[in-house]
Amino acid sequence: MLKNPLQVRLEKLEPWQQITFMACLCERMYPNYAMFCENTEFAEPRAYRAILDSVWEILTVKNAKINFERQLEKLEELFPSADEFDFTVFIQRWMRVRACRRCCTVCWIATTFSIQCLK
Repeated sequence: MLKNPLQVRLEKLEPWQQITFMACLCERMYPNYAMFCENTEFAEPRAYRAILDSVWEILTVKNAKINFERQLEKLEELFPSADEFDFTVFIQRWMRVRACRRCCTVCWIATTFSIQCLK
């Protein structure tokens, strides 16, 4: 089976480099998640920010103690199901939220990957 070229390159990195890369992706997508939360009143984006900050903390603070099992539980609560939202009412709003939802999914995957690497 052919692997995605990005995946191949990521597998060659050290675990701390993989986590840093994923954390950077999450940082890039955070404003989209925050906008999604603001437009849909789905969740409080500060909760996701706190989890992302804990990923940075484990990368930068030598003896940081983070319960990533609990962080993963919290994270799962912060991402919407595609079935939860009706985007047909406001077309413009729907387009923004749809783009944010895609970013949220990628963000969830990247953050979950980072947390799994830290275990």
